Amino acid sequence: MLHVTPHEVRIPALGLGTFGLNGRVAERIVGHALDVGYRHVATAQMYGNEAEVGAAIRRSPVPRDEIWLTTKIWPDRFRADDLLRAAQESVRRLGTEPDVLLLHWPNPDVPLEETVGALNEAKSRGHARHIGISNFTIALIREALEHSPAPLLVNQVEYHPYLDQSAVLGELESHGMALIAYSPNGRGAVFRDPALQRIG
Repeated sequence: MLHVTPHEVRIPALGLGTFGLNGRVAERIVGHALDVGYRHVATAQMYGNEAEVGAAIRRSPVPRDEIWLTTKIWPDRFRADDLLRAAQESVRRLGTEPDVLLLHWPNPDVPLEETVGALNEAKSRGHARHIGISNFTIALIREALEHSPAPLLVNQVEYHPYLDQSAVLGELESHGMALIAYSPNGRGAVFRDPALQRIG
């Protein structure tokens, strides 16, 4: 299996996103994905399926230390005390600490210094092994890095043939970070595109 290695941390390059999967369907799909070889699962508080993702991981015969688990905190929980509570809640629902805890989207109403400080504190308290960001622009990547004593491992962003993120990718690489792409098939549009079919 291919891996990316930001800051020498091994992350399986191919992951399963769980947005839109709910209840027993979420648990069944995550379990099946692990059975067929996926070792990277991404969820988020906003998805409402952390408990089911955690249950699938616990029921899987795949050892926990072979699974990379990502979750994200929604921006309405970005004040310091609330972010720490939110991180604890994710650990409780998942039944394990995530491998990486991300800020889901930027929130211009809360100082980034406060939010990133709280994210670092969540890591220090054992609520995540690593920390990172999601949907951050180049300017916000730089600002977040200024406020983070711990390495920010990844920036998770939408990236596919219709959305060029090469500038963001270059910025992340210059800081030793990885880009984690979501919706890499353009929500299915890639498979319906005649030009891309011909190239394929």
